Amino acid sequence: IRRDRRLRERRGDVRGRGVDARHALAVAVTVLLLADPFLAGQLGFGLSVGATAGVLVLAPWLGERLPGPRWLALPAGITLGAQLGAAPLLLTLDGISAGSLPANLVAVPAAAAAQAIGIVAAVIAQGSIAAAGVVAALAGPPLSLIVATAETFAAGPRVTAEALASPVLLLTLALVAAATLARRRWPRTPHPVGVAVAALAGVLAPLPSLPPADVEHLTVTILDVGQGLAVLLEVPDGQGTARMLYDAGPDGAATLDHLADRRIQHLDVLALSHAHDDHSGGMPAVLDELDVDRLVVGPHEPRDQRAESVHRTYRAAAAADVVIDRVRAGRRFTLGEARVRVLSPPGDGSLGREPNSRSVVLRVASPDGRVLLAGDAEHAAQRRLLRRAPGRLPAAVLQVAHHGGATNAARFHGAVDPAVGVISVGAGNPFGHPDPRVIQRLGDADTRVYRTDRHGTVTLTLVDGRVRAQPQRRPRRGRRGRRVRRGGPAHASLLAMSITMRSGSLSTWTRKGRWLSSPTAHCMWASKSPSATTSWMVGALGASRRSGPS
Repeated sequence: IRRDRRLRERRGDVRGRGVDARHALAVAVTVLLLADPFLAGQLGFGLSVGATAGVLVLAPWLGERLPGPRWLALPAGITLGAQLGAAPLLLTLDGISAGSLPANLVAVPAAAAAQAIGIVAAVIAQGSIAAAGVVAALAGPPLSLIVATAETFAAGPRVTAEALASPVLLLTLALVAAATLARRRWPRTPHPVGVAVAALAGVLAPLPSLPPADVEHLTVTILDVGQGLAVLLEVPDGQGTARMLYDAGPDGAATLDHLADRRIQHLDVLALSHAHDDHSGGMPAVLDELDVDRLVVGPHEPRDQRAESVHRTYRAAAAADVVIDRVRAGRRFTLGEARVRVLSPPGDGSLGREPNSRSVVLRVASPDGRVLLAGDAEHAAQRRLLRRAPGRLPAAVLQVAHHGGATNAARFHGAVDPAVGVISVGAGNPFGHPDPRVIQRLGDADTRVYRTDRHGTVTLTLVDGRVRAQPQRRPRRGRRGRRVRRGGPAHASLLAMSITMRSGSLSTWTRKGRWLSSPTAHCMWASKSPSATTSWMVGALGASRRSGPS
C-alpha cells in the first residue's frame, strides 16, 4: 500500500488516490457522536474506536516488522494493533492479561470458524431444525478451544493501571514518546509507536488524582442491564458519598462497566432483593471486583437451587470477609445522611416461598426526598404493605416492581404516588414486560415513566423533593412500528440454533409451545452484556408458527 501510494505521488496521479481509512474512521466517529452524544461516555464505544484505530495505525507498521512468515506476521500485527489501541482503556478497568496476545492468536480464528458454522446452521434451520443441529455440533471443537485457551491464560499475571501510574514511569513514557516523535525530525505523520505511548501516558497520568465524584444530593441510577435490575444509590455523608448497590443484574458485566466508568471501587452496602439470577447473577462479580462493607439479604436462606448465583454470592462474600446482614420488615440502617427502612419481607414466612414475593423492599429517605425500591414484589407483598405500612409508601421515585409486569397492584401505585417511575427491562424480552396496563396506569397518575430498554441508564437526582432525570438516550419519535400479535404468524422469534457454551456443553433450541427454548434460554435472552462465563449464541430472526409442545 505504501509503495503504491509513493508511486502515485511520484507520477502525480491524484485520480488513483484512495480514501485514508483514518479519515474515514474520524468521520464515522463524528457522525455517530452527532447522532448520539452519550456514546462518548460509553466504554464499549471507546474500546471499539480504540481497537479500530489501533488496527489502522499500528497494524501495518507492526506487520512489516514482526519476525516470521508474512502469513503469520500480518494477522499477529492486526491482533496486536487492536490490543494496543484498546490498551489505555482496558488498563483503567481490570487490567490486561500478559497472555492476551497469544490467547487471541488462538481464539480469534476459532471464533471465526464457530461463527461461520453458526451462520450455515442458521440458514439450514429455516428448512430443517434437525439438520441444522448436526451442523451446529461442528462448532463444538472451536468453542471448546476458546474455553481451554481462556482458562489457560486467565490465571496469568495482569498489568493494571495502578501498577503503571507512577510519576517516574509516566515521565519515562513521555520521554520515550518525545524521542520517538523527534526521530524523523517531526514528520507530518507521527510515528505509530510514539502515538501509542503518548496516548498511554495521557490516560494514565490523571488516574492517581481522580477519585469517584461526590454527589451533593440523593442520586439514584437505574442501570441498563437488560432483563434484570441494578440500582446505584449515592447519598452525601458530610465527608464524601455513601453508596449502595441494590441488585447487580444478570451477569455483572454491565454493572461493573458502569461502576468503572464512575471510578467506583467501594460500596458501603450491596443489597440483594431476592434469589433470581436476573437480580443476583452479577453479585459474585461485584464482590470479587469491589471493596464491599456489607451484604444485605432477606431473612430466608434461598431454597431455589436454580439460583446458583445466590450461593456463589455467599461464598464470594465469605471469601472477601464481607459482613452478611439478614434483614426483615422493620429493620433500619443509615446510608450517609439517608435513612433506609426495610418494608418487606416479614420474618415469619407469611409471604410463602416464592422468591419474588420475598423481595427485600427498601424505602430510602433523605432531606432531598424518598425513593422506594420494590425489587420483584408481587400482589401478595404489595397488599401486605398496603395493610401494614400505607403511610411509609409515598415516594418521589419508584422502581416499578417486577420489570413493570402485570403483577403490580393499582392500589399500590396509588399509595406510592411517585413523580417518577423507572422500569428496568430488556428490549424484546419474551415475558411481555412491561405490561401496557401498568404503563397506562402510571401515565394516568401523572407519573413520568422511564424504561431502560428505551432510555438506557437513567440517573435521577432528588433536590428538595423535586426529581431531575437524565436518561442516557431519548427514544426516537416518529412513525410507530406495526404491532405484532404474540404467537401469530408475524411474531419474531429465534428460529435457528443456539450454540451455548457452558463448561463446554452444547445445547440446541427446541420447540415448546409458542417459543423456541433451550436449557439456558432465559439467561441468554435476558443478558445484555457478555456474562462472566463465555457464551456464544448464533440465531436468526424469522416468523414463528403456532405449534404444540414437542
